[in-house]
Amino acid sequence: MFFASLIEQTKVIKFASGVLNLPQRHPVQVAAQVANFDHMSRGRYIMGIGPGGLISDFELLGLTDQKQRREMMLESIGIIQEIWTSGGPGYDIDGKYWPMKLQDSVMPHLGIGQICRTYQQLFPTVCLSIVSPHSSSATMAAERGWEIVSANFIQSRSILVTDDAERAEDYVADPNGGLSFYFRYFMDQYRRRGILEMLKPDTAVTDDDLELNDIICSMVTHGDAADVLDQLVALCEQWGEFGTLLMVGHDWDDQAIWRRSMSLLAEQVMPRLNQHLESQPSAEISAAE
Repeated sequence: MFFASLIEQTKVIKFASGVLNLPQRHPVQVAAQVANFDHMSRGRYIMGIGPGGLISDFELLGLTDQKQRREMMLESIGIIQEIWTSGGPGYDIDGKYWPMKLQDSVMPHLGIGQICRTYQQLFPTVCLSIVSPHSSSATMAAERGWEIVSANFIQSRSILVTDDAERAEDYVADPNGGLSFYFRYFMDQYRRRGILEMLKPDTAVTDDDLELNDIICSMVTHGDAADVLDQLVALCEQWGEFGTLLMVGHDWDDQAIWRRSMSLLAEQVMPRLNQHLESQPSAEISAAE
């Protein structure tokens, strides 16, 4: 709904859902809603999917089995794409979790019993979020021709640029600031699920010794424009080719600092970073505009 409110205010920007938790919704509903949005946006939709990640959702919906969630996600996207490919009217799709049949109530002259195809041919790009370097999900995505997106709570995805480096340090260290809330949220969740190592800057540190501030400092690229540029250059040199750098948009507990950060990133950091990358012997790494 939020995306839909922005369609008429934009002309080029693409909308990527991050993510549709497919085990939690019927694939027929997802197929219809995504197709509608894709038409409304004239094909500017990227379909981010996943098996879900919120433990309260797992308990509430009876989806506590990780293997089951993975199976449901794969079955769901298969059904969704079959719906778009077949075009209807009427459907007869076998499935372990969502067997689907629509034959007796089809009324083509009224448009009943048919879900429209997407605006894009054959369907929108599918992206899968991953959180670990050797994720089996990355292999699964590659086998299916999907794109992969690194999760938003890993190193260097959060970027804060300020006019004064000390201002960035103060904000990052603020225990009541937006970044502290954001990473405490994941820290508490992952501790509960027993996967806290995903947030550790040093895996040798025990769960009990892990400090929130250490997580924030390792996760957030911050400082003045020169500092942030140096950190992003080092990131590119360390990782090599990785495609496009996506910056996390955080809730604006301090509107002024985040608005200024986005301006500095766009006007002072990214042009210089792109210039640096283009000057390299093999300019294969692309950065966000």
